[in-house]
Amino acid sequence: MARNPETPQDRENKAIIKQRLNRLLLANHTTQAKLSDDTHIPRSTLTGYFKGTTTPNATNVAKLASFFGVNKGAIDPRYVQTGTTAVDLADDQPAVQYQGQPLSS
Repeated sequence: MARNPETPQDRENKAIIKQRLNRLLLANHTTQAKLSDDTHIPRSTLTGYFKGTTTPNATNVAKLASFFGVNKGAIDPRYVQTGTTAVDLADDQPAVQYQGQPLSS
């Protein structure tokens, strides 16, 4: 089965992930070996992330984020949320409207 060709965005994501992981490793005074041992991500897999040759899958992004105590978007730009709006459900104002009018409950 053939792989999809790598896009410029894929290359940019790899470079960003590489940079962020290397900074996190240095900031936390740890090693790739310790990271591998604690996350159970094989060292060879981590090497690809740190060299910028591969991108982590969703499971490994979550493991890395947990290890470093950051959100997934701090490691992988594919997980950065943009344009989200929080709704305060305790607010007395109806959260859902249609044509500017609140929907009845």
